[in-house]
Amino acid sequence: MFTNLTEVERRQIWIYCDIHGHSKKQNAFFYGCNTAANGGFLSWTIVRLLPRIFAQKTHMFNIKDCRFKVEPYKIGTGRVVAWKQFQITHSFTLENSFYGYERGEDEVVEFSVEDYQGIGAKFAESIYEMHFVWKQIRREL
Repeated sequence: MFTNLTEVERRQIWIYCDIHGHSKKQNAFFYGCNTAANGGFLSWTIVRLLPRIFAQKTHMFNIKDCRFKVEPYKIGTGRVVAWKQFQITHSFTLENSFYGYERGEDEVVEFSVEDYQGIGAKFAESIYEMHFVWKQIRREL
C-alpha cells in the first residue's frame, strides 16, 4: 500500500499513542511533540492534524487542553522516545481524566465506562480519517 514512499514519508504516517488516565485535569486531551520528527514544511501543522480531527468527533475531548512541548523531564516518556529515536511524527499520549469532562461552562460530567469506550472508538475513527486527509495533503504538496 505504501511501497512508493520513502522511509521518512513512511515514518510520517506511523502513529504511536500511549493511552492512560490523568488525575489532575478534566476532559480527554493529547500530549504531543511540537514539530514533525524530521521537521520540514508544515511541520507544526502536521503534528496537530490528528488532535484536530479527533476534536471534531467527540465533545469529551478538549483541544485547548492539548500540549505539544517536550519538557526536559519528559525525555524518557514513550511519546518522546518514539518521536526522537524512531522519528515518528504522530507520537502522542492520549490522556483521559479520571474524573470527567466539561459540558458547558459550569457543568462537569463524570466519565462512564461507555464514555471511555466511546473515546477509544472515536480515536480509531480519527486515525482512519487521518489516513485519507494525509494522503490528500501529500498529493497537494
